[in-house]
Amino acid sequence: YNNRYNIIVSDKNQISYIKNSIQKQDVIGDKEFRQKVEKYTGISLSPKKRGRPKTKSKKGEKMFSKLVVLDKEQHKELKVSPLQNLEFAKDLSFVPILINEVPFVTEIFPVIFTKDEIPELVCLTSLGGKNLAINEEGKYIARYVPAFLRKYPFALTSSKENPEQKVVLIDEGAKNVSKTKGKQLFTKDGEQSELLKNAIKFLTDYEQQHQQTIAVVKAIKESGILVDKEISIEDGEEKKVLVKGFQVVDRTKLNKLEDKILAEWVRKGIINFIDLHIKSLEKIETLFKIASQKQQKPEQ
Repeated sequence: YNNRYNIIVSDKNQISYIKNSIQKQDVIGDKEFRQKVEKYTGISLSPKKRGRPKTKSKKGEKMFSKLVVLDKEQHKELKVSPLQNLEFAKDLSFVPILINEVPFVTEIFPVIFTKDEIPELVCLTSLGGKNLAINEEGKYIARYVPAFLRKYPFALTSSKENPEQKVVLIDEGAKNVSKTKGKQLFTKDGEQSELLKNAIKFLTDYEQQHQQTIAVVKAIKESGILVDKEISIEDGEEKKVLVKGFQVVDRTKLNKLEDKILAEWVRKGIINFIDLHIKSLEKIETLFKIASQKQQKPEQ
């Protein structure tokens, strides 16, 4: 760590709390901290029932297997190698994305909003089974890989005691993390290696862009133009729901917004983003084609 990232959490309860919060992508902090952040940002952080897109299979839907706080003493010999594949994300049915990633992501995948009190922007990558964006070799099938996946095996969160200080976490269970292969995270003097410095910068930049994304999505939700959607197929005389629990922008409701709001959204680029989002819903058909191709592919 550098001076901004020099927190070492030794209490097992605190470590467990941080790990669980990161896994759930929840805000870390006590009631008083949440209230202060709510007052400052105008965003509700109260515990709530999650509303992620629901698919047939939720088993193993997580990236991290052994997420721990990075410690320069405990992990002084730890090394990280470049990612060879994305096997760690093979069970994800959707991938969180940043608003500036939308033009690249929508080349193949639909972009939708989770049905949360504070919606999250995600690209849908599953129709109820495995992550269709990752092939048998663990490679991403699209040219652009979302930053959410590229920051693995690291994560960044705020300290419970001091939200202005950051805690870096690492997945000790990641296949590209070991004590024998890769580049060191710390120098012999206990300082950050170039690899770790670059990782922290990437995490910090991601967090800043994520906050910008949250602000835009929050404005869209508060405008009242999001509607519930699901993906289903006809199975004989029955309808089988593959994905539910997500929302999309309703074009009719969008057009009925006040001119003042629409003008502001045009200036801020939000209308362009919404156009890309609505257009991307056509990519749901692409997901069906990918799923069909995987089913038809002969076993090796």
